[in-house]
Amino acid sequence: EYLSRLDSRIPMICCPSRYDEIEMFNQYFGQDYYSLFVGGVLVIVVNSSLLKHASVKTSEDDEKKQISEEKVDVNVNVDEITSMADQQAEWLEQQLLMGKFCARHVILFSYHSWKESMDSSDESYLPKHIIERFMNKMADAATQMIVTGVFENNHVTLMPPLGDHEIKIKHVNTGSLNHDKKLRIIRVQAFEMCTDIYSLEDIPKWLALDEESDQEQVQGPPSSSDDSDISSDSSDE
Repeated sequence: EYLSRLDSRIPMICCPSRYDEIEMFNQYFGQDYYSLFVGGVLVIVVNSSLLKHASVKTSEDDEKKQISEEKVDVNVNVDEITSMADQQAEWLEQQLLMGKFCARHVILFSYHSWKESMDSSDESYLPKHIIERFMNKMADAATQMIVTGVFENNHVTLMPPLGDHEIKIKHVNTGSLNHDKKLRIIRVQAFEMCTDIYSLEDIPKWLALDEESDQEQVQGPPSSSDDSDISSDSSDE
């Protein structure tokens, strides 16, 4: 119902939440994890509800299977879940490797948070072994931003520098926008990705969809953003 109100000229992609059944999501929205290039930016969408069940890698040649403590349907085969999760995890590693060599920037969409939680029972966060497995790979692939669907404070993860370059991965959420009728805009710049939030009543003219508006000299977005809704430059504390 809500998606039917979206202007048909706006390309739409969907990211599964923790409440979506894979088969039903596939039926209505297509693949539950996928990637695409937009203007040289690699956009990666993961099914984090499945990914969190991936095996724990203890070494390059040894994997220990582990299912997170999140409740699993008794009718679902645990080994099958782990196998599907491992397939997605391997796919994600390949996508990040491709992003390292082929993309201008990388942005990842995920329902669950990639910040380590102090409360292991909080199902809004990915387990520690998944975060540890992929965060360095994301930094190596120049991932600029992770967009999640949970309610949490936006933050920045400081990664080990590559040479003289400081690596920062911005974590921003969309969960807090649901009840405020707001829109998060992500802008791609030469060396970074910035994000701004607008109320639906205050969407700037440079976002207009009408073709004739492209011919007008409309004031565009600022060349940079202080990402004021990102509250702190914190590491994985």
